[in-house]
Amino acid sequence: MEEDPLNLQKSRRKNYREMLKEKDSWTTKEVQEFIEAELEFGVVYSLWQVRRILKSFGMRYARPYQKDYRRADNAEDTLKKLR
Repeated sequence: MEEDPLNLQKSRRKNYREMLKEKDSWTTKEVQEFIEAELEFGVVYSLWQVRRILKSFGMRYARPYQKDYRRADNAEDTLKKLR
């Protein structure tokens, strides 16, 4: 099998991308632990390498924001009606 520059096989990369998209947000450390747990050979990726992997998946690095627990579930629909 052909390896990519980040040493993840293309079939695995696709699986990882799909698994990561299932959850709303990840920290870089969580992704690092996730990938290391999935690999059989005990390969360790630095946080810098994990950021490169996420960038290659088309994911962006951003600071998380707190969700307001008081916000109504249909707040966006209500706002659109007001306009």
